[in-house]
Amino acid sequence: MKKKFIPKTMITLLFVISVSVSFLNILGMDVNAQETEISIFEAVSGSSTITVGEDGVPVNATNPTPPFTVNVTVSNVNDLYAWGILLLFNNATLDCSEEMVWLPEDHVFSSVSAENFTELGPFVEYDGLQDSWAIHYGITLMGTDIPLFSGSGTLFQVNFTGIAPGSSSLAVPPTDPRTDLKTPDPESPIGLASIAFNVNDGNVQVIPEFPTFAITPLLIILTVVIVIISKITWSKKLRGSIVAR
Repeated sequence: MKKKFIPKTMITLLFVISVSVSFLNILGMDVNAQETEISIFEAVSGSSTITVGEDGVPVNATNPTPPFTVNVTVSNVNDLYAWGILLLFNNATLDCSEEMVWLPEDHVFSSVSAENFTELGPFVEYDGLQDSWAIHYGITLMGTDIPLFSGSGTLFQVNFTGIAPGSSSLAVPPTDPRTDLKTPDPESPIGLASIAFNVNDGNVQVIPEFPTFAITPLLIILTVVIVIISKITWSKKLRGSIVAR
């Protein structure tokens, strides 16, 4: 039977991969680990692109859209001890108040009794540093003998209403120090270290009273009507002038 020949370069490559994986495991690094993410999306549809309002229905401060719920979540996190979120939105398009921000029953620290964590906020106010209206909310556990959170879950929920046609991003600025995820670190002066994360922002579109595809035909029709009326008026004036002569 003829033996299969394996090139030396292939053997070398396999050896290097094997050694590299073993080295990472020795360092305690998971080669299959996923990156931690903070995401904003609509609670019902699960979409980060949200459209509210109805065609032909005026939207304003006295006639807002029905409330819609947004989830602010974290995924693929390990040993979460504290979190803080700054969520920016356009208050010319969306309305929100502190009563519209809350912790759902299944939030990431729901397994911890209320006396073992403390809340910062929620605050809904203009943020001068970001030059935008913002929701600022956070929670930290209290004590050392408390179960930490690992995995994916909801940090908090928000209800918004649309108050004017337009768009608004739902953005979490990752470089703002008020947006942070913390994990215990005995070598840190404060006993906590930041967890690196990516952000998946959301976006809300409040549709106008008329869909854009309907506005152009209406303008064309209106222009034609004005031209016809003008011609009729001019024709009547011309006839009157001729009769008068």
